[in-house]
Amino acid sequence: MTEFTFGYNTSYICTYHTNATGDKDKDTELYQQDMAGIFLQSSEQALLNKDYFNKINKVIEIIYEHIGNNSQLIPLFTKVIGNLQISDLQLGLIILYSYDTLYLIHPIISQLLIDEKIKINPDEIKQISDAIDANLSSTF
Repeated sequence: MTEFTFGYNTSYICTYHTNATGDKDKDTELYQQDMAGIFLQSSEQALLNKDYFNKINKVIEIIYEHIGNNSQLIPLFTKVIGNLQISDLQLGLIILYSYDTLYLIHPIISQLLIDEKIKINPDEIKQISDAIDANLSSTF
């Protein structure tokens, strides 16, 4: 069952990272399909245009309003924006939806949207932190 909360599919399971082919174009397409699965209802998924990105940004703004003060996530937001010399933590959440961390952050956000009081597994936070460290110079 597809569950959209705030325009976000909390039941979507990312597969791009397990189906990676090594072909940058194909892998980018798989990632974009997962992004569409998370943020767009099936009737909207064929419309990958400017409106697609505007909708994703709006949904992320709404999500940030609900989970942006989570004490377990704030260090991750801070870490990804640290090298950018900015202080906008919401941008940290946006960056966590990048190729290297989407499959890690999406399940956590989904859990928090269902139950804001849930305690995030420290191993999940460490996985994301490690992914940020591994890709800091290339992505973040």
